[in-house]
Amino acid sequence: MNRISALCVLTLLATGCQDGTSFGTTNGGTFTADGFALAVTQAGTRSSLGGVEPSTGRIFLDVTVEITNAAATPPVAANFADFSVKTADALSVTASAFTALADQPCAADTGVASGGKLDCHVVFEIATAAHAVELDYFDPATMRSASAPIATAGVPFSISDGKYVAATTPKPSVMDGCLTLARFNHDSLFILNEAEGGLSLVDPALGSSVTEVLLTWDGANTWRYQAKPSTRSDAGCAYLEAVSIEMVATYNDEFDWKLDVSQTQHSSSCAPVTIDCVTEMSAHFTRD
Repeated sequence: MNRISALCVLTLLATGCQDGTSFGTTNGGTFTADGFALAVTQAGTRSSLGGVEPSTGRIFLDVTVEITNAAATPPVAANFADFSVKTADALSVTASAFTALADQPCAADTGVASGGKLDCHVVFEIATAAHAVELDYFDPATMRSASAPIATAGVPFSISDGKYVAATTPKPSVMDGCLTLARFNHDSLFILNEAEGGLSLVDPALGSSVTEVLLTWDGANTWRYQAKPSTRSDAGCAYLEAVSIEMVATYNDEFDWKLDVSQTQHSSSCAPVTIDCVTEMSAHFTRD
């Protein structure tokens, strides 16, 4: 019995081996003829990576790759440059050099020897509206190739308890004469997980919660809150202020924060001054 056939008998991963050319599947990936498999264990978009933002109209796609080598020799290269993704509209996007900023990046100096397994990250910069459906691998040195499906929809990321800091300073995108919004410029937030998927968000500087009512949670990565409407005064005039917050987990212990503030004058004594504005503020937070 040759070495490859023996592996077909001994390994639990093998299914339907014929002539030692099929090793079955592992974690969604199919073994190639010479005995290695490629799989995607997690994939998600990120609006920031290591303090770097993608080009306008694009977003980072962070893919966790699992390379399993049952019998292939020489070792299977884990060079990020050998990877690309295919989108739903049949476009191919090569890996970004910003892969080096990810946790445990796939590296050119690393290979997976026979019997080994490696999990590493490859980052791509894709169009915001693009949907990646497949991860492709091709090593020009050995002519090896493989592919694995990508499923990003509904992948839940973990937001653990602790302090988070803004990677970018929260800034309003529209002012329209709104009253001061300085109190919404949260440079850091402390998060506690609550029952039913809710999150408690507290501004350490203020020592108070920044959320009131959890409106919706999609069961995965998006939370929407509504703060209780309040009345504020400025120069003796009264205004009704409403605040809504959307928080989207973009990766484990990372999230995008978007806050909408509307202010409407409701005191006739303030005429002719009128304030009626909606202001959006956004930032990206990472675990401290």
